[in-house]
Amino acid sequence: MSRDRLGAAAATRQATATRRSCTPLPPEPTQELERTLHSEVHNAVEAREYLAKHLLVVLDAPYTLEALRSTLLHIAQSTKLPKSIVNGIHAVSILMADIEDDRRSSDLADRVLSKVEAKLEPVVQQITLAATSIDAVFTLLLTTSATPTNLIVKIEVEYHETRSYT
Repeated sequence: MSRDRLGAAAATRQATATRRSCTPLPPEPTQELERTLHSEVHNAVEAREYLAKHLLVVLDAPYTLEALRSTLLHIAQSTKLPKSIVNGIHAVSILMADIEDDRRSSDLADRVLSKVEAKLEPVVQQITLAATSIDAVFTLLLTTSATPTNLIVKIEVEYHETRSYT
């Protein structure tokens, strides 16, 4: 083979490998797909009843992502399951934990941001008021022909007027 053909073949192999590694995940199961699965469980009520009946969850405990992860890991301990199924269950459990971590991080960030914004609001108002006052003083300086003593008195009055608003 010539160098051009070898390079083209390598590029084709690389592009194929890239496409394989970037293959999008299949779409989430639809209700139609869930109905075609030959299962005793068809909705959330039946799912809760099934898990409780088979003692796969702690009875009367809330159904959180952590509780469902625990249930998946409990199911994966069955010796009757093929290794590929056990690995698949572990993979789903890990991804569920990752989703929960992301959600908790996002919630925490939102709460912190809300508190910071609330604390900064009065500071921003004071800075805005000070900027307005400084602008007024500079305007006064630029437009007045008063003596320095009179100018200082006017600045003091302006300062005290703005301080009375805070």
